[in-house]
Amino acid sequence: MAVSEPEFRRALSDFVFKIDQLGKSERWTLHKSELGICAKQSVMVKFRGEAVNRQVHITYNSTYSVPVLWFNFYRRVHCVTDSAICAAMQGLYHSSNSFIFYEPIILPVC
Repeated sequence: MAVSEPEFRRALSDFVFKIDQLGKSERWTLHKSELGICAKQSVMVKFRGEAVNRQVHITYNSTYSVPVLWFNFYRRVHCVTDSAICAAMQGLYHSSNSFIFYEPIILPVC
């Protein structure tokens, strides 16, 4: 069943409003840009004994006229070894000569 983009925007705004009314600590936020609107939730969770960031996005696919759920799990990794190697690994430079980059976590698909 197709959903028009205006209908998606209204439903997404309503979803975020209703979820926020529940008072849960895992909040959703709306992000608007020239490309459209999406809802995002970002929380830290435990995975195999370590803290990882879990992001969930709800976006709109205009080609198929459907909502899309997008999941991203990653952990922050500190790198204090060779600067050139760290820079090549998508790092963000810090004045302490260390880098922080985000390492995606591959989860098995059930």
